[in-house]
Amino acid sequence: MLDFRLYGSVTGVYDTGLTPVSTDETGKLVDVGGAYGVEVGFGAFGSKIWRKDQLSLEYRGNFRHYANQSNFDGTDQFLNLRYG
Repeated sequence: MLDFRLYGSVTGVYDTGLTPVSTDETGKLVDVGGAYGVEVGFGAFGSKIWRKDQLSLEYRGNFRHYANQSNFDGTDQFLNLRYG
């Protein structure tokens, strides 16, 4: 038996306490305040079952974009392969 599923999501995000990549003229970190934006998530999960064995694969990923602080944009990835 083969079981396979896809999913996706869209989420609004607001983060505070982000560490900036720049300093002011005195060498102190710039206070960026809060950053708001959107996060898009996606993934897939599938498994194949034989008589005594099972193989499964899972992938999850997301992409974050901040409208007012694009230098904090990024992605997260996850991949899992299991055999039992």
